[in-house]
Amino acid sequence: KGNITKESDKVIKRTRKVKSVGIDAKIDSFVKGYKKYGSPLTTKQITFVYNESVKMGLKPDLVLAVMALESGWGKSHYCQMRGNCFGYGYTDSGKVGNYEGDFYIVTEKILNAYKKQGYGIRDAQTMASRGYNFNPSWVIKIDHIQGLFINY
Repeated sequence: KGNITKESDKVIKRTRKVKSVGIDAKIDSFVKGYKKYGSPLTTKQITFVYNESVKMGLKPDLVLAVMALESGWGKSHYCQMRGNCFGYGYTDSGKVGNYEGDFYIVTEKILNAYKKQGYGIRDAQTMASRGYNFNPSWVIKIDHIQGLFINY
């Protein structure tokens, strides 16, 4: 769930080097958004995703919107029990790759895969066109969630 192992603590410390100024207004809006929808994710976890996204050149609002949609705002079984809050590596045809375990390590691994595949750098439409999700309503839902963050 949110337990921190020695390995994930190393990942968190590497991320802190990128942004060590605490929670600013942007991060606060994401945290409020997640909490409004009853997310069990901690401020530390949401901040980690934000900081990792920035570090990797990904758009944090897009990444956090994808995480919100794919995990039901952090409530899904895969998020809570397997540390995978993105649904990444799970397809209609089954599991692809090993994206389970400690939240921090799995998230870093997924965001590295995002960067490598060109996901999370522009918008939901670009992610979809690069093969992330072929459901037309997915783009609309991600855009909607991104808009919600602005209002918090």
